[in-house]
Amino acid sequence: MSRIYCLLFILFFSASGFYAPLSAQDYYLGPDTSLLLQPVKEKKQRKKKKSDEDKDVLQNPNGFEMYGTDSPPEIDYNIAPSPAATEEVEPTVNEDKRGRKREKDTTDKPQKRKKGDSNENAKVINLDLGTLYQVNLTDTVIVQDKRKKTPEVSFKAKEDIKYYYNQAVLKINNSNYEDALELLNKCIGRDPNNKDALQMRANCYTELKKYRQAIADYNKALKIDPKDPILLYNKASTLIKMGKFEDAVQTFDKSISFKPDYVFALQGRASAKTLNGDYQGAIEDYSLVLDQNPLFLSALKGRGVAKGLLKRYDDAVGDFSSVIDLQPSDGMAYYYRGLAYISLNQPFKGCTDFDKAYQLNVKQAYFDIKEFCR
Repeated sequence: MSRIYCLLFILFFSASGFYAPLSAQDYYLGPDTSLLLQPVKEKKQRKKKKSDEDKDVLQNPNGFEMYGTDSPPEIDYNIAPSPAATEEVEPTVNEDKRGRKREKDTTDKPQKRKKGDSNENAKVINLDLGTLYQVNLTDTVIVQDKRKKTPEVSFKAKEDIKYYYNQAVLKINNSNYEDALELLNKCIGRDPNNKDALQMRANCYTELKKYRQAIADYNKALKIDPKDPILLYNKASTLIKMGKFEDAVQTFDKSISFKPDYVFALQGRASAKTLNGDYQGAIEDYSLVLDQNPLFLSALKGRGVAKGLLKRYDDAVGDFSSVIDLQPSDGMAYYYRGLAYISLNQPFKGCTDFDKAYQLNVKQAYFDIKEFCR
């Protein structure tokens, strides 16, 4: 009986298209302007202060000789000094005055270099250590960001995107997904970073059962906005259709972490847990949904299935009966309740529900009538 529950649960949700919404209005259509990435601004290189320039000049380290500071020549004391050098001449009064005036002028005014000065003296006086040692300043230069910048979208391109996007929504509402794809391709061609267009195209791929292309578009959109709970929900719904239930549960977890009261994500995670064999976890998630919305029929029906798979048939009958009270035309609710009655050894009630389900176009009920209602 558990096997029948599980198979029918899969058939029901795959047939009803529960995992991913079918109409465009079920998807979140955010504003286009929030999707445009601003170009990365280059930082301007600040000019160095004069104090910073002084730091770049190398100082004379202790124990090393610097260029241009040649040691004075050694004096040979064996050479006899010339008579002119040793002869003392007593200056006259006029010469003494002129000598004092020259000394005063030299102390008040800086000496100007004459053309005849030697190159060696010039190097000693005007020593440019930064040039001589060629200090490498590349370490202090701000490195420019060489990453690719996001090109700005022109005004005309933005208007074209709005037109094509709205036309795609109309196509999706009429289940014309192929034409919608062509329009969305035009949107993305004009703005590759348009999150809404990428998500809408992924939804179209899902409806066309092109799941790999859908996941690729979802991932591109998530790089733009990794915290969008609706985007994560749609991706998880596609993972369920691919049979990747564990990955779907993890993706639903992320969606719920950004929006804890997201009913659809809680409902989707409960379905993924049911298909992955975690029936108790599914019941807990369905109950969280019903705490927020007691009239959520899919949650009532899903919780009843999970209870039936745990052989809690009496509780399952209660959930299915609540669905029938709220929506008497739900053939699957009659069918599931019929299975629960058969499991409780109440064939008359079970066969009555099978008959009602068959009248409401549940084809599987015909085979159960033949097996249990002879």
